[in-house]
Amino acid sequence: MESLISVIIPVYEAERTIERCLDSVLSQTYENIEAICIVDGGRDGSADILRGYAARDARVRVIEQEGKGPATARNAGLDAARGAYIGFVDADDFAEPTMYGRLLAAMREAGAQLANCAYTAFRPDGGETVKLPDLHGSCGCAQNDTKKNVPFVFVSEGAEGLGGLIADTPDFIWDKLFDAAVIRGEGLRFPDGRVYGEDTVFLVKYLSFVKRAVFIRDALYHYNAYNEGSITNTMSDRWYDIFENLKDILFFFRESRPPADFEILAPCLEGLFIRYYDRRANAMLRYGERGFQSRYVKYSFEFLSRYFPGWKARMRAMPDVVFPRVKTSLFLMRLYILAPAPVKQRLGEGRRA
Repeated sequence: MESLISVIIPVYEAERTIERCLDSVLSQTYENIEAICIVDGGRDGSADILRGYAARDARVRVIEQEGKGPATARNAGLDAARGAYIGFVDADDFAEPTMYGRLLAAMREAGAQLANCAYTAFRPDGGETVKLPDLHGSCGCAQNDTKKNVPFVFVSEGAEGLGGLIADTPDFIWDKLFDAAVIRGEGLRFPDGRVYGEDTVFLVKYLSFVKRAVFIRDALYHYNAYNEGSITNTMSDRWYDIFENLKDILFFFRESRPPADFEILAPCLEGLFIRYYDRRANAMLRYGERGFQSRYVKYSFEFLSRYFPGWKARMRAMPDVVFPRVKTSLFLMRLYILAPAPVKQRLGEGRRA
């Protein structure tokens, strides 16, 4: 029998989208799949819907817990998973029918421990934007083929290879397939209690054990980047979780790698940290809580300056950052926070995902 794939789905008040999500998992052309749905509290009908699915389809397993957050929910899914491979899907997203079959085939052909695909970010009006991995091996070595239908195989060798893998791998977990043997063998977990950016900690630690990764350029996952109720799109103190997550990543590599390796990895970790700050700066165009924004930006500057004193010059040199000179000046960022919506719209143009 083909290897079992366990797909872990955290569910919180997702009654409007969970059927679309779960149907996309159960209709995969690769049929040996189990869907582990963790209902993380909530007051809507998500649990009832999932119980109905479980009664009709033995591949659906439902775990109910009381509002412990997505990290703890995913850990519960890892504990319950029986598969040789692990996938993650968010309850407001959905997958193409061929996604897991193609990821697994590419993973096996390349002898890889990770498979990744492109994705689309979709909007309520039905529009979509395709998001392709930025495959350039910026800090490491890669084997590339420019043909769109040929998977890109990344070979991670030493600290430079790992740095390149961190730089090039999109820091999401839902567009990927993981080797369960690596997860179990290394005891990898999500940081309990955190609700924003917790998946990055899991992913980056996982990447440190990857020798080969394969990337499919076709968009096989559909991500609801514009869900106003999602953690990413809701301004709150939960945004501060990312700093604890980034410290976890930094200390993990400091403790697990020789100093010479850490020096090689540092620029790629710096790039990861800057990208998180850049995303939050772009997202601010959607909010009006100026006091929170000002405090958050000040803390971001202090955090980046503490761990990466040269981050401002690095950010100004990054070609995909919109208006980097504004984002590297605390004075200009404070002016931006006070600016009217049209100015913020210009700064954030095209940077919403």
